[in-house]
Amino acid sequence: TVTLSGSNYGYVTVGAGATLIIANAQIFIKNLVTQKDATIIFNQPTEMRIRRKMSIGQSNTVNPDGYTSVIYASDVVSIGQGSVVTLSIYAPEGLNVSDSGASLTTYMTGIFISKDEVASDHHVIWNWNLNCSYLPTTGGGNIPFAASPDQDVMETSVTTKEGLNVYPNPTSGILNIDLTNYMDQPIELELYNTLGEIVWSQKIALLETPMITTDMTNLAQGVYLLRLASNGEQISQQIVFSK
Repeated sequence: TVTLSGSNYGYVTVGAGATLIIANAQIFIKNLVTQKDATIIFNQPTEMRIRRKMSIGQSNTVNPDGYTSVIYASDVVSIGQGSVVTLSIYAPEGLNVSDSGASLTTYMTGIFISKDEVASDHHVIWNWNLNCSYLPTTGGGNIPFAASPDQDVMETSVTTKEGLNVYPNPTSGILNIDLTNYMDQPIELELYNTLGEIVWSQKIALLETPMITTDMTNLAQGVYLLRLASNGEQISQQIVFSK
């Protein structure tokens, strides 16, 4: 068992069957890799920033105590089969949860957002849980990475494969939501802040216009989650608001 109580670390590797305890509410790590049957424990609500990749091995347990925590990774995040993950993950370059054809079930509980894709195989159970999205209060806006990320990665506009096009993103206030693929269907839109609170919503019984515009200028700058529900389908998209 190893405890990280500081705020800045480089490459962190957790061996097979080992336990890593995170004892700081705000921690920066360059690269995080765990092996089979590892455990990561958060002893308080935590915000973790990972400069590069995060790779969680097979049958890992992440945040078993369920503290409301979030991980930001500026590169691809991968989760091994049979793992139980209870926190939110923001991974702009992609989140891959794989079962490799095995029968071990992976449980993902929280909010999971990517500008590329959130992909999984058959034996993955996704649990939408806004309580995992809490962020510790910090002074004055977004917390930077320990090393500055590639701004071209963080500021590209987003088009999801399911047809939800949101622009501009990042936005300075006005947000356009292209719903062309949902014409003549019932839709429900909800915008959440990092506390899991709904700050804007709109429900339409039958969509007759392909574009909906909302004004975010009265909100605090930061990261938001836009959720679209239609005919039993749910799509979520990270929105960055910067005044």
